[in-house]
Amino acid sequence: MKDIGRFIATGTIWLVFLGVMIAVFESNANSNIGGGNLVAIIAILAIAATIATLGVNNHDFTSGDQSREEAERKKLKRTEQGRIERLMQLMDEDDIVELEEVLKEREVAAIRRTDN
Repeated sequence: MKDIGRFIATGTIWLVFLGVMIAVFESNANSNIGGGNLVAIIAILAIAATIATLGVNNHDFTSGDQSREEAERKKLKRTEQGRIERLMQLMDEDDIVELEEVLKEREVAAIRRTDN
């Protein structure tokens, strides 16, 4: 889908460029502006069309998807923090002390594993 959009945008850019070039050559601008100025105008328009094409093809269309994923991660993190807080409210003091002891034992065991 994104490739089709890029193709359409690129085609539109170059069709507009082609239309402007046809209009310039069909009109009497050649005699009014002068040959050197006309070449400069064509070169500027060609550079503008090329830059626009590069902009379309280099644009990251997935940034919206990434920001959505990031928002989902933040939401999940907030939800997890809420779950932990609710769990702490449900636990009595003895359960909290026991949980702290288990966590300390795991931390000490992890430190011992990294030391070996």
